[in-house]
Amino acid sequence: MPDEPDPPRKFYRLKAPEFESVNAPTDAAPLDATPTSVQGHLRAANVPPKASSSVPAAAPSANDVQALLRDQAAHMRAAGVDALAPKPRRRSRRARDFWLLLLTANGFFAFAAFGPYRNTMTFTYGIAGMIFTTISLVWVMWFVMDDY
Repeated sequence: MPDEPDPPRKFYRLKAPEFESVNAPTDAAPLDATPTSVQGHLRAANVPPKASSSVPAAAPSANDVQALLRDQAAHMRAAGVDALAPKPRRRSRRARDFWLLLLTANGFFAFAAFGPYRNTMTFTYGIAGMIFTTISLVWVMWFVMDDY
């Protein structure tokens, strides 16, 4: 039985790009196509605004952050709460956890080093475990972690 012929070769091409026009086209010609300089932009930015400008002066808005903070501080003063008073610092549990972990881990390794099944290898591994655990806990608890 003869093999079936191969299907015709497919040619793949990129399709034509389609762009969506978001802004409506304007009929106005560009203002000026001459090159500009930084000094010209600086001079234009430093010109004081005209009093007869059609743009209204900046009115306090509902999102004025300084006004909101003043209002909140007034409410807190009326309630008798001092917003600027320092809060008492909570005592850190880091030292307690450090000693708990250190005594537990070193107790395990001390039992391996000095316990009833002691030999040269368990003594060496126990002492090495105590040294490694102590150094690791000091590093992690006092240099890596923050107060919690």
